[in-house]
Amino acid sequence: MTKLVLRISLLLCLAATFWGQTADWKTYKNVDGNFSILFPSAPKDELSQKDAASETHTVLAQPSPGYGYGVVYTSIAAEHPVDDAAFASFRDGAFKAMAPCKVTSDGPSSLEVRGYISHFYRFSCPFETGAVTIVANLYVGKHYGYFVMIVFKSSLPEPPETDKFLNSFSVIDAAK
Repeated sequence: MTKLVLRISLLLCLAATFWGQTADWKTYKNVDGNFSILFPSAPKDELSQKDAASETHTVLAQPSPGYGYGVVYTSIAAEHPVDDAAFASFRDGAFKAMAPCKVTSDGPSSLEVRGYISHFYRFSCPFETGAVTIVANLYVGKHYGYFVMIVFKSSLPEPPETDKFLNSFSVIDAAK
């Protein structure tokens, strides 16, 4: 799951052109991923890891040059407790794969989801192709973990739709 987050960051650094900007935000519903969210353009869903215990996908939209909106989700076959230890394990795995990214700020998530532990993070990621910033909420529940993020070139301003995107996230079935 976490290697995928790094790939997204690298993809944004290396990408030269993207689809045109649109103000036509649409609700994207992913039944297998148990979530819905507003995206500024049509996202693409890519399976990045699958085994008997879990499956990880990256759902990514790139509406304009230098900006990406995404949800990396992991579905876990066996139920696990929703506690600080499970959250720390998921978080630490994600952070390890994001090297050389560093957390520059953190705090309560901008949106709480019932049945999930969540937290907000801002990352600074220095890459040879250019620095990127990641603004994200991380969620961990019984069977799902989500990394809801906006990735943008650090030389660009933070998108004004940051709150709109992050706060539009919802789980379909909170019991999962």
